[in-house]
Amino acid sequence: MSAVLDMNVVGIARVTHAFPPLLRRSPHPVIVNVSSGMGSFGMTHDRERVESQYALPLFSASKAAATMLTTQYARELTPGN
Repeated sequence: MSAVLDMNVVGIARVTHAFPPLLRRSPHPVIVNVSSGMGSFGMTHDRERVESQYALPLFSASKAAATMLTTQYARELTPGN
């Protein structure tokens, strides 16, 4: 569990915390993180989606956390928020 969360969540936090000084100097700063449909509540509950066919609890939880972490960083780091 620790290895999966370290890679997919803690890694994002470490990188995101390292870059704000550089991003503040950019005229168009952007952070892009890659998640997965496996971290989507909607997709994993939709029987028509391939994401609903697999049980990958640690991976799915880590990708859901990565998505939420990204949205929260966007709020924190976007000017005017």
